[in-house]
Amino acid sequence: MGALMNFNISPDAWSSPEQSWTLIDPCASLQGTFFDTDQMFAVPKANSSNLHVIQGLSWFSEFEDQGEWKIEQEDLPEGEPYAIIRDIPVKITRDGVLDFTATFEDANISIGGIHQRDAFQALVYEILDLFDYLAANSNTLGPEPQRQLAVLSEHIVKING
Repeated sequence: MGALMNFNISPDAWSSPEQSWTLIDPCASLQGTFFDTDQMFAVPKANSSNLHVIQGLSWFSEFEDQGEWKIEQEDLPEGEPYAIIRDIPVKITRDGVLDFTATFEDANISIGGIHQRDAFQALVYEILDLFDYLAANSNTLGPEPQRQLAVLSEHIVKING
């Protein structure tokens, strides 16, 4: 699922007002090339592979300016045998139009996604997988993986299995 997009369109924004345009979420679609500027937004028509340019269109994502992110218990997939004992702080950076990176800096863990929510959810799974791997191999870890396991253990515990 892509981010919900809010569109602000002036009446003269349409290059062909008599045509029916379908505005889509570029994060969900990935059809064609999208340009994000103050002056132009290019979007493929739903029934065409051609790229159409709409002048005067601005958009923003529901995830823009959301402040600090943190992984809490409700962010874990249902049925996973883990408990969050201390919220995990997450930093989200935008590296491009459809390129975000979520990072748990204290443990030096990062992963990307096409929008903020994808990167955030991917980081949740990455942390769970890495925690399992490091805990299962704790006797053979080098200094950095040992440090990562110690940091993760301050935030998460396995509750079953």
